[in-house]
Amino acid sequence: MANAEGRPLAFILTPGNVADISVAAYLLDGIAPPRRVLADKAYDADRLRKSLEAQATSANCKREARPDRRHRESHRHANGCRYTARSQGRT
Repeated sequence: MANAEGRPLAFILTPGNVADISVAAYLLDGIAPPRRVLADKAYDADRLRKSLEAQATSANCKREARPDRRHRESHRHANGCRYTARSQGRT
């Protein structure tokens, strides 16, 4: 957890196989209630959003990718594979 300037406010060391969302509540309990929380889609959970709303904190967590975006990304991946195969002389 960091402030707007990027200075650490709280942190917890966890094993690599532990989801980030599982310790988010502990991090938020250890600091003063923030006005806004910016997070990636790993923190997009209704439980966390409700907890933040109860503290009058606005949550800006990215939602899961839309299906149409995944479709574009799959084409991008396929094109990348074709380019790699061509550049390695496998076509």
